[in-house]
Amino acid sequence: MANGDLVFTKTAKNGGGQWVAIKNKVPTTNYITMTVTIKFIGKVPKPAKSNWGIKIHGATMNNWAKNLKPNKWYTVSATARASGGDGTYSLLIFDTMPGPATVYAKDIKLEVKPSKTAKPTTIYKWKVTKLPVYKPPAPKPKPAPKPKVVKT
Repeated sequence: MANGDLVFTKTAKNGGGQWVAIKNKVPTTNYITMTVTIKFIGKVPKPAKSNWGIKIHGATMNNWAKNLKPNKWYTVSATARASGGDGTYSLLIFDTMPGPATVYAKDIKLEVKPSKTAKPTTIYKWKVTKLPVYKPPAPKPKPAPKPKVVKT
């Protein structure tokens, strides 16, 4: 992992809060493309539910994950028509991705186009300068054994 990579780590149990977003209120006649460089560590979970993958104005796209192999960097993208849904956010989201799983992401870019084939009129780039390294929570200490009572 290089400095500037985003790290999303899911255990078998943890849920939401695994996302980054760019708010982009644009006319609903526009198209938005999100591009990201991504690497899944150990395994690539199967796309199944919403709220994991690229989500543009409420439309989740994660079929691109079907062809990825673990431990390799890929640049993936998805395009959707702007709808104004989901608070006009475009997200890279892993809330409902099956765990345990770890994903690295970098070079997130959003392009807004007046039509699918037009050149972008606006480009947003997600810049990350430094992130803390993920450390799993420490295991809970075992309770101290109860003292033995000896009768004399």
